[in-house]
Amino acid sequence: MAAETLKYLVPVLFFSFFAMLLGWPTLGAIGKAKEVMITTVTAAAFQVLGLLLLVVSNRFNLITIAILRSVTEFVLAVTRKIYCEKYRNEFWNGENG
Repeated sequence: MAAETLKYLVPVLFFSFFAMLLGWPTLGAIGKAKEVMITTVTAAAFQVLGLLLLVVSNRFNLITIAILRSVTEFVLAVTRKIYCEKYRNEFWNGENG
């Protein structure tokens, strides 16, 4: 059972790496702390809503939680990537503002 659950958690490792890399080391370096916080809160809200839906739908188990966690990390990585694209010129120009 543990191997089955871990199989569903593999995407967490992949997406988590990029989500962290695009967070403070990237957006934080150009002064976009607010955007890092927005993405973190967005992902947290997604996770909480997902957990509530799992409870309400009576599908709250290790496999569905692992899948939700993978999707949540994907959401975090994508939202941070969107902000990186939005502010990509600031990486080259060194503009903080």
